[in-house]
Amino acid sequence: VCTGGSCKNGKVVACEDGNSCTDDSCDPKLGCSFVGNTLACDAGVCTTGDGCKDSVCVSSQQKVVWEAVVAGSKNTTVRGIAPTSNGFFAVASYDSAGQSSGGALLRVDSQGKMLWKVEPALGPGGSIAGLATIGGDAVVCGSNCTSGKCYRWLARYSAAGTALWQDTHNAGTQYVGRENAIVAVPGLGFALAGWQYSSSSTQNDGHVMFLDNNLAYKYQTVLGGAGDDALTSIAMAGSDLVVG
Repeated sequence: VCTGGSCKNGKVVACEDGNSCTDDSCDPKLGCSFVGNTLACDAGVCTTGDGCKDSVCVSSQQKVVWEAVVAGSKNTTVRGIAPTSNGFFAVASYDSAGQSSGGALLRVDSQGKMLWKVEPALGPGGSIAGLATIGGDAVVCGSNCTSGKCYRWLARYSAAGTALWQDTHNAGTQYVGRENAIVAVPGLGFALAGWQYSSSSTQNDGHVMFLDNNLAYKYQTVLGGAGDDALTSIAMAGSDLVVG
């Protein structure tokens, strides 16, 4: 501040951001500077050997144990993971030129080694979208397409990758659709979320379909408004189902 023809000191700026992972300094011309360091720090009471990285205190426990690459001949997206006794199942969908073109179910061990992969014949436009488990088996859902129409599809595979059962719901009818997600429902079986074409309203409606533990159809609830609707996710919240 200029006072009496001379420059006097103004308010002192404290260059302190409260972050132990930055070195704080002040340059009279440039102002405050906070540069990340690599000092030891404490990320939590249950970890040791923590250190600073990119100005953040990182736990020594946060590390990649292994990484598995799901490689397909087309663009591949992992859609779901479910744990097993010594690893997990995973489902992936394929797409080519922006169109769904099948998918795969995989079994991976606890070290990230792929034990097997099966690619169901789902037709052009078909895909795998959801995954759940029952008694050590995998239950997968999606869509199976034939003659230019796609129908809701569900299948069960053993821990060894053997197809035990599959069903294309309403195949060959006007009721086209797709199952997008599946979740186990204690005491009932499974609930699936997806969409189907409604011949009465000539539009797509979202639906929740319920199956027993043997994957036998129980009933379904159709949810839809004035336009095309679809459900893409489903989860349990206590004893309730949440869909979206």
